[in-house]
Amino acid sequence: MFAHLMFGRRPPIFVAFDVLVDRGEDVRTLPLARRKAALKRLARGAKRWIALADGVPGQGRRLFDLVAEMDLEGIVAKRLVDPYAPGRTTWWKILNRSYSQKVRRSELFERT
Repeated sequence: MFAHLMFGRRPPIFVAFDVLVDRGEDVRTLPLARRKAALKRLARGAKRWIALADGVPGQGRRLFDLVAEMDLEGIVAKRLVDPYAPGRTTWWKILNRSYSQKVRRSELFERT
């Protein structure tokens, strides 16, 4: 995909997954579900260059299986009720151990 951008085969698209400020108001204390709703509203007028990373509540296992089939790196799991917590991990990155591009990046795939 990066090659498409690099060689001008496709216009760049910004993928947004959260919003921290809405109309000048700090919304970090709101649950993720409410921040996602605000993000959808904010992105409505910019559909040509912004895409939203939507969730699939209750379908995490199926999503991960599809990601693995497509040889993608993994998924991120978040709770819809959680506020944004800077400096504190409130989400999980679930990595595809068979991801073909993990060469020389094995430290990302080791358990701690």
